[in-house]
Amino acid sequence: KVRYLEGYKEVITNRSASACLAGDLFQNAGWIAIVTYSASFFRQQFTASTGLVSIMYMGSAISYILGNLISGRLVNRFGRRPTTILAVLLAGVFTIFYTTLPNLWLCLAIDYLGCLFSGVVAVALSSLLIEQVPSFRGTMMSIDSAVVSVGGALGSGLGGLMILMFNYEFMSSSLGAMYIIGAMICYLFVIDPTRRSRQ
Repeated sequence: KVRYLEGYKEVITNRSASACLAGDLFQNAGWIAIVTYSASFFRQQFTASTGLVSIMYMGSAISYILGNLISGRLVNRFGRRPTTILAVLLAGVFTIFYTTLPNLWLCLAIDYLGCLFSGVVAVALSSLLIEQVPSFRGTMMSIDSAVVSVGGALGSGLGGLMILMFNYEFMSSSLGAMYIIGAMICYLFVIDPTRRSRQ
């Protein structure tokens, strides 16, 4: 029990680990703009049929999986932290803009790019998270699971509120900004312990 509590204390008092968790919370809130609200956006904005939106959703899933697959190569080449920061930033930019274009296929292309970079983030950020407190990797990932759920709930609630009060463009801008906040947190406060230990 003491060891268990020590793990939580180590994670929470570690500035880089806490910042990494905060970055993951914000980027998961941003991801909701695409994964939850893109289908209703395409149906309302472009009167896309249910069948077409289902096929489009399959494309989103393929883009996300492709991002997962290429993320490992990017991490090996550029490092965990740079890959995470750049991917989170790009996912945020594409999330902001996917609802602003007048053409269905352009919006869909931007949406797919957002999914691609979100897939890169999922792997790169997880590999960065797990190295933050090497003695308590299990505790770190357990806390992150809770953080991911909180981020998803935050993004869903805020996204729905933004759509009700304003429109889809305001929703994607607000949640896309959360990605960018997550990228800034990672840039300013997160370190890659594996890189530091080699220096």
